[in-house]
Amino acid sequence: MFRGFKFPVALGKGLTYFLVITLLSALACLQNPQRAKKKYFESGQKYFNEKKYHEAVIQFKNALEADSKYVEAHYQLGLAYLNLARYREAYQEFVKTTDLDNSHVNAHLNQGNMLLLSQKFDEAKAKAELILERDPQNIKALILLGNSYAGLKDLDRAIEELQRAVEADPNQASSYLNLAAIQFTHKQPQMAEETFKKAISIDMKNVQPHLAIAQLYLFTQRTSQAEEAIKVAINVNPQSVEAYQALAYFYFLMRNFEQAELGYKKVVELKKNDVSSRVLLGDFYVAIGKTNQGVEIYKSVLKDERKNALVKKRLANLYLSLKSYEEAGKWVDEILKDNNKDTDARLFKGRLLLVQSRTQEATNEIYAVVKQAPDSVVARHYLGLAYLQARNVEQAKMEFIEAIKLNEKYIPAYLSLAELNLNAGANALAIQYAHQALAMNPKIAAAKLILGSAYGNMGDAKNAQKEFKELIKLMPNSEIAHHRLGLAYLSDKNPVAAEQEFEAALKINPVYADSLSALARVFISQKKMVRAIERVDQQIAAQPNQARFYEILGQVYFTQKDYLKAEENYRKAISIDKNSLAAYSLLGQLFLVQKSQDKAIREFENALNVNPKSAPAHVILGSIHESQKNIEKAKYHYQEALKIDPHFPVAANNMAWLICEYGGNIDQALSLAQAAKEKLPEVPNVSDTLGWIYYKKNVYELAIQLLKQCVEKVPGNPNYQFHLGMCYYKNGETERARNFLNNAIRLNPQFPGADEARKTLE
Repeated sequence: MFRGFKFPVALGKGLTYFLVITLLSALACLQNPQRAKKKYFESGQKYFNEKKYHEAVIQFKNALEADSKYVEAHYQLGLAYLNLARYREAYQEFVKTTDLDNSHVNAHLNQGNMLLLSQKFDEAKAKAELILERDPQNIKALILLGNSYAGLKDLDRAIEELQRAVEADPNQASSYLNLAAIQFTHKQPQMAEETFKKAISIDMKNVQPHLAIAQLYLFTQRTSQAEEAIKVAINVNPQSVEAYQALAYFYFLMRNFEQAELGYKKVVELKKNDVSSRVLLGDFYVAIGKTNQGVEIYKSVLKDERKNALVKKRLANLYLSLKSYEEAGKWVDEILKDNNKDTDARLFKGRLLLVQSRTQEATNEIYAVVKQAPDSVVARHYLGLAYLQARNVEQAKMEFIEAIKLNEKYIPAYLSLAELNLNAGANALAIQYAHQALAMNPKIAAAKLILGSAYGNMGDAKNAQKEFKELIKLMPNSEIAHHRLGLAYLSDKNPVAAEQEFEAALKINPVYADSLSALARVFISQKKMVRAIERVDQQIAAQPNQARFYEILGQVYFTQKDYLKAEENYRKAISIDKNSLAAYSLLGQLFLVQKSQDKAIREFENALNVNPKSAPAHVILGSIHESQKNIEKAKYHYQEALKIDPHFPVAANNMAWLICEYGGNIDQALSLAQAAKEKLPEVPNVSDTLGWIYYKKNVYELAIQLLKQCVEKVPGNPNYQFHLGMCYYKNGETERARNFLNNAIRLNPQFPGADEARKTLE
């Protein structure tokens, strides 16, 4: 039986009585507006004192309907909004209060403190000064003024103003608390500690000074004293949610998750009717990797508050981090169903489309958010990232710069600009933006990585080493950091130190092929061929299913001219990963060097007789015919491979290249290259093919972005340098073109495009 709806035929006696009283009250209020506003205001105050802020808002609004110029109702409504974290509405009510009564000190103070939290320090300072003109001894205004100076980085003046607050009332603990915080910021920890202790002596039963000094102990690595101070706060007030929350967080930082869990559960117990404590417990479970328990908590909250957007956003974020994009999308849709103007949710939807490479949809969605909220720094930044994904570099740059104009302390925009310039070869600008980010936070690993890479590109090995060493301090378990430091040592002709770093990278990540390849190159350069083979074999024994490892081993044997074993390993790589473009290329190169193409052709044609549906056999035959300049036969085999497997990226890439170089439908070549890029987004050869097709179609900006990636990943490939140089030349950037074309000739004076490079340079 369908049980989804009941007719409300009978009302209970209690509800009937409530409705009658409400109607009579409303009628009475209509008859006397002055009486009505007072009655609503008193009711709102009662709800406010009971911490029923939603109900208080309704009653204060009712009072204002009766009298829109009721000053105290505006002020109390602002306080109710403040307690509901509806900050914009709270601020508006405080402004209305002072518009109606400019002498309302508390409304000015609340405005000032909200401006302070919004980092509008000049405006906050002006508010404090306005109050102090009328009341020079106002403690709260002096504290606001001191904190405003602190925000403006004038710490000496901040301390001076807060000392004035202390002198104005030596028995006011809050003055000491604020003074101690500034002293600590001013790198005066001993003075700060003494000031915190003074605050404690003034108000022993206030948990705030105990928690503040605990934070100081934690920052100065006196963990046992920090724990003791928090426990004292709990003894002072066993019902203090803030104290238990501090204790739980302390244990979380100490990685004592069992005690932390007990602390967060105690917070839930103390705040039975407040879902925020349960959300906090869910956050804790997610943070320690107990995802299922976290999700369970979040969903239990939604049973009580079906429209809780905050929890739905947490679920969406969690599923995004787990790459469960469909599930993340469901929660975003839930939020938008409740409120289709929720800019956070719309922005999240754009981010979700972005990570799925649905670039145009993402750009449209985020652009709409920016139109709706033009002052949103985060939306501007993500719009820049969307343009970047669409390879619209100039538009991306404009959005990142706009984000910084809106908030000059927004670090992600500086990092994006640094990375963008690094990829563009503008190393000096990359260094500038990375340094600006580090000035705000010296522990940003991404900025250190960019700095090290930029210095490396400029041939400044010493500075590159310095930055990568600092990166390792920040991220000791990053294989990339150790690998990049190894490369910096290699460029500085220090193979022993390089070897140590490559080994460290492989210890962290045993399948990190870049470091294994670099190690093999180190041994080969030292003529330690046996050691090179042994080291690669050792890694294969530990990780036998890594195609790249067999490619590396094949290359070592190729260097030794042990072509039989080289071929054996290249074939093994293909058997593990049929999409290994490098393995096909290496095998083709091997046949070319041995002049055994005809023998190889017979062998793979026989293989096709046995198994006509072998797409890899067709690709190998195509590669051999291509090396012999039998272009039509090569095309035939690539086409056959694509008939067997339409999504075979190696065949698609090679076919696209032949069409591009030897004639054919360039749009067909573009489609094939794009399909290959989608399947093999990180393979430089595929990016090179697509980039060169864009060059042929005169779409130089897109070509440059792709070819820069190739040069960055394989700087020793003259073809990549040549292609990038030609793109810059056609794009009118002659100095950059000259740089890359000269690089290509220097790397190999006889590479296939050398003559054209020289002619362009003339």
